[in-house]
Amino acid sequence: MGRSAGRTGGQGRGAALAAAVVVVAATALALAPYAVHEAAADRPDAPTSLRAVDVSPTGIDLSWSAPDDDGGEEITGYKIERKKATETGYSTIKSDTRSASTTYEDRKGIETGTTYLYRVSAINDDGESDPSAEDTAKTTDSSKGYEQIAPKEPESLTADDISDSEVRLEWEEPDDNGSPPVTGYKIEYKEAGEDDDEYEVAKADTRGIKTEYTVDDLEEDTEYVFRVSAINSVGTGDPSKEASATPSDESTADTKAAKPGSPSRVKVVTASNTRLYVEWSAPASNRGPEVSSYLIEYKQKSGEWEIAAEVGGSAGAFVHDVPNPKTSYSYRVTARNDVGLGAPSPGSDFVKPEHTDKPTQVTITALSPTSARLEWLPPSQTFEQTITQFEILKIFSTGAFDRHDSVSGRETSYTIKDLDTDREYRFAVRAKLGATQSPESETVTITLTDESGKGTAAVGKAVVAQNPPGKPGNVKATAASHEQVDLTWSYPGSSGGSPVTGYRIEFKAGDAARFETAEANSGSPTRSYSHAGLDPETKYTYRVSAISGQIVGPPSDDAPATTLDKEAGSAAAASAVASAGQSGSSGSSGSSGSSGSSGSAAAQGSTKGPKPAPPRDLNGERVSEQQIDLSWSEPPTGADSILSYRVEYKTDDGPYEILTEPESGDTSYSHTGAAPASSYTYKLYAVNENG
Repeated sequence: MGRSAGRTGGQGRGAALAAAVVVVAATALALAPYAVHEAAADRPDAPTSLRAVDVSPTGIDLSWSAPDDDGGEEITGYKIERKKATETGYSTIKSDTRSASTTYEDRKGIETGTTYLYRVSAINDDGESDPSAEDTAKTTDSSKGYEQIAPKEPESLTADDISDSEVRLEWEEPDDNGSPPVTGYKIEYKEAGEDDDEYEVAKADTRGIKTEYTVDDLEEDTEYVFRVSAINSVGTGDPSKEASATPSDESTADTKAAKPGSPSRVKVVTASNTRLYVEWSAPASNRGPEVSSYLIEYKQKSGEWEIAAEVGGSAGAFVHDVPNPKTSYSYRVTARNDVGLGAPSPGSDFVKPEHTDKPTQVTITALSPTSARLEWLPPSQTFEQTITQFEILKIFSTGAFDRHDSVSGRETSYTIKDLDTDREYRFAVRAKLGATQSPESETVTITLTDESGKGTAAVGKAVVAQNPPGKPGNVKATAASHEQVDLTWSYPGSSGGSPVTGYRIEFKAGDAARFETAEANSGSPTRSYSHAGLDPETKYTYRVSAISGQIVGPPSDDAPATTLDKEAGSAAAASAVASAGQSGSSGSSGSSGSSGSSGSAAAQGSTKGPKPAPPRDLNGERVSEQQIDLSWSEPPTGADSILSYRVEYKTDDGPYEILTEPESGDTSYSHTGAAPASSYTYKLYAVNENG
């Protein structure tokens, strides 16, 4: 059932280049913590994605998403709470809606020109959940609600036969058209070849926003066509594009070809007046390969989804430097594995960046039966003072506290040692600003046991906001045979502050709507790749993304190539081997370098002319804790042939790595994101067409 393609990583060019070297000391970039939250047993999780919309001068409509975990019991109703922005405490306006509906119309006691805050709690037979995140709405004389239209069609529907009678459907939520929120989906199917009026309803309304569904009781060895439509309070929208599958006795829930599920519990809180902290939980069910990364997207209330970053699969949170600090943002997170992107999570609540005046997002993680690690985010409002220390506070049952220890103002973590097992401890953190102190952070609690720290998964780290690497340029796809396409590309204009460590290669065959992953992370800065095991006479489209640390940059422009037919492909391959033999270069015709040539090109290169002389006067200057500016002079000869300069670096006794190779002849470069208190050694190469 799934497509598969063999692949081999391409090899980049190798050259013995002369280089200038300089050593510079610099300063460290701390990682922020991933906060871990436990759901209360048996009670449902809190509802998510609460939206409050002023629909008239005296009316506000609420909508939300059901909890990701209902606690094992059906949701029977919701509790609705409201307060004015000027009030301190919430009032209950509906103790129990006695309905699983995820919408509510508030029409009682609403005053024009007033801002209201809302929160919602889910109810099942075992109790009431924690309240949802808040959302606000302000009524005005011109208040009007959603446009009363049905939603747009769902996107990117896929169908996978997973048994002789079942097909699993997955799709993406519709684009926003200003309509009321989606509350469910209609699932339809028919046998292939039948007219559209022959569609049968598999599920009239899923009554939820989960973007996957399994259709069962299908006939074996029969091809079926499926479509999905979104439903809101107005009605049912247009159906998606069709997808087909054929259940058979060979159908399996192929875990090797399954995309990951949707991340859950996406939560957004302010990290400063210009930054937001986004956290999430890994997909509850991941039938396929391990999650390799998470795609984080954001949007403003009137905007479209845009990519904030893509971070490594071990991450559980991200700190985003927002483009406009004066507005609010919603986020969604999508998991990716070697098969491709899964369905995105529901969008989070809208949150606006605001200053923090104390340490936030404090977490505590058991390391052993006698030790634990505290982590936090620093306050952003320091009143133009420097944070000199963070004080670790031990909290007693009476509420009093003891100053346990302190760390430098640059640290955002602390390991607590010599704790007793089976004893509850409570800790908080506060910042010291000159002669003053910040308020204490929220309190975290831990009880260590003899099993603490044993066999538990490592806690994911938030990725500190970092500019992602730029788009690779000059992507070229060349059909090497009837079953192979060779790719080459140039270094991105910016590495994002950290060296490029690898590349992601994606492709799609024919007119497919979605890209698939050929290589999630090449693990090498080599700028070439060979994609083998393809179908003959088929158009393939490729794009490449640079990876810097845990951040994946935006994809390159598309590059198409059409594989040769079998006979032409075999003849071309034979010709290439013969050409390589005639040039006297043996054993290298099977690999392609960054120039996209085979072994014959290597032989020709030796006759083109000399490689450039080394650059001169390499100088490094530390201009801040995290930036080193490099400058140099052109080589004494052959400067007019220089295509680019390659900058490499190493720390201490580590190996040299490529920092940048921009496609230009600039004689300066700023290394941003350097680690504090570290010594850097740089090499600089001049590059021309000969090497």
